[in-house]
Amino acid sequence: MPLAHAQRQQQATRPYPATRCTFSPALAFASCPGRPLISNVRVHAHRMKITEMVAQEVQNLHQFFELWFNGVVSKTADTFTRVTSAWSEPFTLVDPTNQIHTSASLLSDTFDFHGSFPNLLIQIHKLSVSATDDYSVAVALYEERHINGNETEVRLCSATFVRQEISSHGTKWLHIHESSHVPHINVL
Repeated sequence: MPLAHAQRQQQATRPYPATRCTFSPALAFASCPGRPLISNVRVHAHRMKITEMVAQEVQNLHQFFELWFNGVVSKTADTFTRVTSAWSEPFTLVDPTNQIHTSASLLSDTFDFHGSFPNLLIQIHKLSVSATDDYSVAVALYEERHINGNETEVRLCSATFVRQEISSHGTKWLHIHESSHVPHINVL
């Protein structure tokens, strides 16, 4: 469950030493004292609608990215399976500068950026998910905020997911399109 804005702001000002956090790639969760449990524990995909799985996955993967970029979880291939197991192959991302990235380049860059943004806070707002009639494909639309000190970058994102019963997350990210977004303009 996402934290209220004030709680996350307060937490962003406190350091969280990497040595006190644990990550279980088999169960896809991270646990840090004083921080909420970040969990996506083996979703029972056959019991959950794809819209619910996608909403949970968007929140949880971004919480993992925050921990990764903060350097709070260990920089190991085992820990990083949280990301590699979430993205489909092929996977593409169109960033706010309209550059197209494949999973290979994104995975490499993301792995290398471990601990590079120790004060980064990532927030997901205005999340909505729609799905095809057979619940095999879903599209999430959300506002993603990167807060680093006094700077805030806001992106309007759309992400396409496919249902994958064998995935520990129940779905796989197929495509993301991010665009720069001015937060005071209400488009959602």
